[in-house]
Amino acid sequence: MIKTESIKNLIYQKVADILNETLEKKGYKYYKSKGQFVKKYGIFHQIVHLYQSNSPIQYIDETEKLFLHFRVSGEIEIPNYEKWYSENVEKHLQRLYYTSSFQTRIPLTFEDFKNEDFYEPSKSQIFKNAVTVALGGGGNNENVIEIEQLISDKLPEIVKDLENKSNIANLFESREHPNSIRHFLLLLYGNISNELVIDYFHRNYKRQITEIEEKLKISEAEASRNIEDLNFFIGLAKKLLNIELSNPFSRSIKVVPNCNENIDFTEKSKYKESLRINISQFKIASHHIDKFGNILVISDNLLETKTIFILNKNGVILFEKEIQPRKGFERFGTFKTGVIEYTNEFFVNNYIIRNNTELIELELPKEKRKKTQKSNIFDLAYDSKKEKYLILYENHFLTYNKNGILENDLIIEYKEYRNYYGRIFPEKQWIVTQKKDKELFILDFNGEVINSFEYSNGNFYYNFSNDFRYLVCFFYAVKSQFFNLESGKKETLWAHPTYIKDYKERMYNDIHHNFGMERAKFSPDNQYLIGGAYHGKYVAWTLPKLERKELIPPIEVISFENNRNESTIELVQLGKETFLKNRGNEITDIFFLENGGFFLTEHDRGKHLLLWDRNFEFIKNFSFKAKTNQHSNIYFTKSTKEEIVVYKLEE
Repeated sequence: MIKTESIKNLIYQKVADILNETLEKKGYKYYKSKGQFVKKYGIFHQIVHLYQSNSPIQYIDETEKLFLHFRVSGEIEIPNYEKWYSENVEKHLQRLYYTSSFQTRIPLTFEDFKNEDFYEPSKSQIFKNAVTVALGGGGNNENVIEIEQLISDKLPEIVKDLENKSNIANLFESREHPNSIRHFLLLLYGNISNELVIDYFHRNYKRQITEIEEKLKISEAEASRNIEDLNFFIGLAKKLLNIELSNPFSRSIKVVPNCNENIDFTEKSKYKESLRINISQFKIASHHIDKFGNILVISDNLLETKTIFILNKNGVILFEKEIQPRKGFERFGTFKTGVIEYTNEFFVNNYIIRNNTELIELELPKEKRKKTQKSNIFDLAYDSKKEKYLILYENHFLTYNKNGILENDLIIEYKEYRNYYGRIFPEKQWIVTQKKDKELFILDFNGEVINSFEYSNGNFYYNFSNDFRYLVCFFYAVKSQFFNLESGKKETLWAHPTYIKDYKERMYNDIHHNFGMERAKFSPDNQYLIGGAYHGKYVAWTLPKLERKELIPPIEVISFENNRNESTIELVQLGKETFLKNRGNEITDIFFLENGGFFLTEHDRGKHLLLWDRNFEFIKNFSFKAKTNQHSNIYFTKSTKEEIVVYKLEE
């Protein structure tokens, strides 16, 4: 079989050289890394793309001829407009114009290849290649043209077409969809026929209102996204054209009647429904509850904005505010939110909501040499002794006073530090960071190294015990690393003990990778560690002896309806030990009750919770059909796209 890289070299070198003989005379320049020929004409970039076909090599037995297949197409880009569109409308501009694509072939001889271009494929590779050929049409000659026809007819057609479309008016007229906003805004960008753009906004404003009215006849949830779209559209009209439009519809988070549900995990852990909130009109990113029952809800909006809601324990909205990144910062991704320990304040990325009514921004430093920089922080904490807010952002350790004013910016200089999973522990005066994927570092608040811990490649998740005596590093590797911080001893944890004879052969003979531990949490009393690994492995270790315990629920309990292969769930005896052979049903979270007297393993993102005691005996299965969360050791929530149900621990 021919190596993929060798095929690419033939297309992007041999074929490109042939095309370049024609295109270079027309003013095009070839960029091999992109597989493009580009000609700049004013604000326009005329681009001829060179692509690899799905099945690039064709051999015809009857004629003993060998062909290389590739595709060629043309496109118009306007880089400055793309930048303007990204800043004002949305991040990615869909293509403005592209030509037809021509499937072409060129004859090859075996002299075009060297010995190193070939390899012996595995059975799996042969199968995958056969599927690809079947799906891609294989050697089908339909609609395939010879390279001579491409050079003489089709390539000049593409070039002429791109020349004609290098004009805003022509581009607008060639739009595929009559209501394409990117083409109407191109008129505005080019200062051509603004009247058409104004008319477009008024027409689409009326159309969207009609659509919302029709969807409201079905349900509020059905119309929710359209109402948000209309809000954005109105904002865009004001921003770009100073057109005043109003939204006759509103969205809101609403309290709905309780269903008086109770969740009785144990005799002492009984939760009673306290609030039911309808969130169906929003796309909720996260929610948190403080110890007083106040609720933080974050809504993902279109583009760069997010909305912060704070409700009291009765569901009354205390605070509502839309936030967006400052100029020069990228759009928010999935960012950190939660409750700040010691102050009981909610935080949303680098924003703090004080007294549930006042939004304080902890302003991030602007990098002088960067046009744009990331918006998301890595961690936020509060130093109760010094009364300072602390943020870990990129390679900055930032200190703010109680008024939110930046007082100190410590640069963590070491270039190989990766702070994405960095955390701040004010009670220990620690900054935790990592060196690539292999080593965890503990720094003091001056940036000096206190300690370091090497872990297996890919084990970049980590947790400390509550008393900071133990550290576990886990995720990708089969072997997780356990550190006793008092003695300095390092040990290996095997969620999947693949070193045991016949373990993989008897239980996972059809699986060749991914035996890492995805979840690991210490009990609140620091007496044991719970872990969940790939392929539905549930395990615990006692502390400090690290005695491994296989967690085995009844098989019928974990035969969830979404299981990938229920027939493979069984108990397997290896030597004197019994192991659970499972598929899917992985642990997605771990919750502790009564200071570690009991714990819950969450499966399928809350649809199922398994209750265990501290002796690692299974007690009961709870089915919720919703995402579950534990808050402040007092509250428990179930959430779906439609609602959040809050339960409070009975006193």
